[in-house]
Amino acid sequence: FLDAGHPVLRLGRGAENDIVVKDTLASRLHARLELHKKKVLLVDQSLNGTYYRMEGEEGGFLRRDEQTLRGRGVISLGRTPESNAEHRILFTCG
Repeated sequence: FLDAGHPVLRLGRGAENDIVVKDTLASRLHARLELHKKKVLLVDQSLNGTYYRMEGEEGGFLRRDEQTLRGRGVISLGRTPESNAEHRILFTCG
């Protein structure tokens, strides 16, 4: 959970992450979720990129970029959410 006491969650293959994704296309330190003034920011820092989809919206792809997340949706490290059912990360903002 993101809150004022824990404003950053790290995502990736390495054991030091808050959310560990054991997938060969996930980087050791792949992405972060950051809380900024009640907004959730997805920050990709990988070579393979991060896919995301928010409920009711088109999906997107980030590579060394960031996106504000809204509502509910899914994040997938290095693969499309459709091809990565085992390692998808579900989120709810708000």
